[in-house]
Amino acid sequence: MNWYFYWYYTIYSIYKRFSWDVHFDVFATSMFSFFVASILFSFIVYLSILFDFVDFMKMSSFTIIIPCLCVFVVNYLVFLPKQRQLRNYDKFLEIQTNTKNFISILLSVFSVSVLVFSIILARKFT
Repeated sequence: MNWYFYWYYTIYSIYKRFSWDVHFDVFATSMFSFFVASILFSFIVYLSILFDFVDFMKMSSFTIIIPCLCVFVVNYLVFLPKQRQLRNYDKFLEIQTNTKNFISILLSVFSVSVLVFSIILARKFT
């Protein structure tokens, strides 16, 4: 299992533990997609500042919406089929360690902090 799947199933297990909703997997996929989209958004912001494309980003909001929407759609297609999800979750439970879980949670916190920092940086350059 690669880190992308492991990161997702860490968030999935947290939602499974604390949620009483039947469709907690949709919420877990949404939260995971937000984390990945925030890293992608930050990467686009840093590249646009580096290559001086800030005016293009201000002119077109599709430069941000389309990549983030693609992340959400791909994650829903990959993670929401129930049979595959349950099979991969069983694999996750077999290889799960506290160290890997801690790294996954740190990666989630890092993605949000990078998003906040990139928004502040983008506001400075506009």
